[in-house]
Amino acid sequence: MNQTPSRDKPVILYVDDEPENLSSFKALFRRDYDIRLADSAPRALDILRGEEIHVLITDQRMPVMSGAALLEQVATEFPDVLRYMLTGYSDYDPLVDAINKGRVHGYFPKPLNPREFSERVGKGLENCLLRKRNELLLVELQKSQALLKQAHALARIGIWSWNRDKDQVAWSEELWQIADRTPPPDPLTLAQVSDFFTQESRERMRRCIDAALESGEPYQLELQMIRQDSQVCWLNAFGGPTRDQQGRIIGLHGTVQDITQRKRYEIALREAMEAAEVANRAKSTFLANMSHEIRTPLNGILGMLQLLRLSSLSRENTDYVDVAIHSCNRLTNLLSDILDLSRIEVGKLDIQHKPVDVHHVLLQLHEMFLPTAKKSGIALVCEADPGIPGGLMGDALRLQQVLTNLVGNALKFTASGTVTVGASPLPQQQPGRYRVLFSVTDSGIGIPDEKLPLLFKPFTQVSEGYQRQFQGAGLGLAICKRLVELMGGNMTIESKEGVGTTVHFSVSLGIGQQMSAEPTPSICRREDELPALRVLLAEDDQANALTAQRLLEKKGCLVRKAEKGEQVIDLLRQEPFDVVLMDVQMPGMDGVAATKAIRSGLAGEDRRRIPIIAMTAYAMSGDKEIFLAAGMNGYIAKPVNMDDLLQMIVDVLARRG
Repeated sequence: MNQTPSRDKPVILYVDDEPENLSSFKALFRRDYDIRLADSAPRALDILRGEEIHVLITDQRMPVMSGAALLEQVATEFPDVLRYMLTGYSDYDPLVDAINKGRVHGYFPKPLNPREFSERVGKGLENCLLRKRNELLLVELQKSQALLKQAHALARIGIWSWNRDKDQVAWSEELWQIADRTPPPDPLTLAQVSDFFTQESRERMRRCIDAALESGEPYQLELQMIRQDSQVCWLNAFGGPTRDQQGRIIGLHGTVQDITQRKRYEIALREAMEAAEVANRAKSTFLANMSHEIRTPLNGILGMLQLLRLSSLSRENTDYVDVAIHSCNRLTNLLSDILDLSRIEVGKLDIQHKPVDVHHVLLQLHEMFLPTAKKSGIALVCEADPGIPGGLMGDALRLQQVLTNLVGNALKFTASGTVTVGASPLPQQQPGRYRVLFSVTDSGIGIPDEKLPLLFKPFTQVSEGYQRQFQGAGLGLAICKRLVELMGGNMTIESKEGVGTTVHFSVSLGIGQQMSAEPTPSICRREDELPALRVLLAEDDQANALTAQRLLEKKGCLVRKAEKGEQVIDLLRQEPFDVVLMDVQMPGMDGVAATKAIRSGLAGEDRRRIPIIAMTAYAMSGDKEIFLAAGMNGYIAKPVNMDDLLQMIVDVLARRG
């Protein structure tokens, strides 16, 4: 049975056909080694095949198989075992033959010298262990080099170095593959390697190399290399100084990575973004032009209908005119919704940060919809929690737009019962911010569960097809949700078909000083008549000019018309006026240029401060701010409601004192 070798002692197998020699050997060396004994070569081979043996000592002369034959067999089967022959002088020839064939690592003459034996075997074991360690290290190194080479190939990374004294550049195999070039027989110079790059890259590379040699600092840059097939590839290059033992810079070394694919993606993405921006600009320009072109004739239609409404009409004809005016207003609202949605989609709709009074907003909302609610027999309740403070900061116009849309929907889809609007504070989560929850509840028809996910998608409605009962383009809720998100909140809907619907939304308002909120646009128009004003009307469209002139004249105003900016300047020089209604798009000098000319004194020093109101079909986001920045005092978008125009004139004159 094989013995289990000690972990601390080398295992020696001694082979001899003389029992007394076996016993003597074990007695001599059992303290320093684990001893295995065999009285024949076949028995020795059995032991070698059954356990790990470090050293084999064999006598030459044995029956069945000689020591030399055993050594030859062991050298083939167990090459890592140290092999020694124990022999007398008469065995000289087999020993020489074994040594010449590399089958033994040494021999010991008889009689065996224990001290010499221990020293030589100990040194042999040390050399064997060192050799094994070196072999293992070599294998690991080869594995690491293979993995590193594979990693470089996968990452498209090449290695380079430059000897400054010899002016020789060395490239790794992967770098030559990146360059799609065959390595030359002789090393290249730095100038020769530079020729592989574009002119701009050569200049940048030269500057970085000079700086690295002077400062000793590493560098990183992107380069464009011209491959053998004339294709250009992008490289991300890293480099740094190579120093000798004295710290002197003797060259450079570094890596390069092929980033061509990434650069192509970046270029494609940049081009796609630029194309998208161009498309967005084209879309915005198209919408602005279409808005202008639609609003201009619509203004003439609405104006003429308002004139007709002021004339002596029968009850039936008055109803016809009212329906037509209502249709014009619907078309105007639809146009505004489309423009709002477009502005939101391209990120061009800004939320204002001005004082807002939630209580005042709900009060105005109640005043706006109370006549409609009474006409339909619906109770309208608008209440704000008394704890909501004044002096909050936000966008009152956009808040009112959301509430107006939701209350309008609630009244439209409610045949009887109540519409309730409430506002209450939410737990405050962020310093300097005040969150308010608004809820609009109706007792209307409700919404089927399967339709709820579609409500916030543009141009989507609950009722579709030829039997649609309620009018609308399906933009209102989509715009409201996005406006609420722009105001730092979110929107949800609860509904039960046949019972009613509640829309909840939150907004995040700033906390300002306690102050009276900036009033939102008045819903109840002033009843006071205009005084007999002298109005200069700048309008190149004949239908719009005639409409505005007739409406103003019916209010007692004296109106003079101009079709271009130059005429406005000339008339202001010649006659006194109380207010200028300025179209923006006119032939020759446009309305903005004319306003700037007036403010600069071109129409006379006494005319520099005359009130100017923009009355224009330009209604895109930012248009109003542009016109006010040019020096205008007010802005009203076409199509113009006469009540809105009269209110604007009164407000502007009041502000001017």
